[in-house]
Amino acid sequence: MSHEHFLEPPDPALLTAAQWRAMRAFVILGAIAIIAGGLMAAITRPAGVAAGAWVAAYLVLVVGVAQLGLGLGQALLAGGVTSLAYRRGSLRSSISATSASWWAPLPGSWPW
Repeated sequence: MSHEHFLEPPDPALLTAAQWRAMRAFVILGAIAIIAGGLMAAITRPAGVAAGAWVAAYLVLVVGVAQLGLGLGQALLAGGVTSLAYRRGSLRSSISATSASWWAPLPGSWPW
């Protein structure tokens, strides 16, 4: 029986050091948000907090997974490693959008 149809094992150096440095902040923030979402679900469900499930899902999916996707996308899909200024701007924009969606529904919470 021929084994020619099997795929080659993946290259262990899938990410270069430069790519890892480029996505590190996104991965760390995404992992923290996913862990925080899990903790939020574990705390709010037994306490009967009505919005707990929404907050947990938001942290995991919108903040955590989105940050991982942004970091991986910039590291793997860009033609090269994106500039530090671009990565900082992208991270700031994402954090600003997340903050705005938390602050917007709260009455009287706008800083201006």
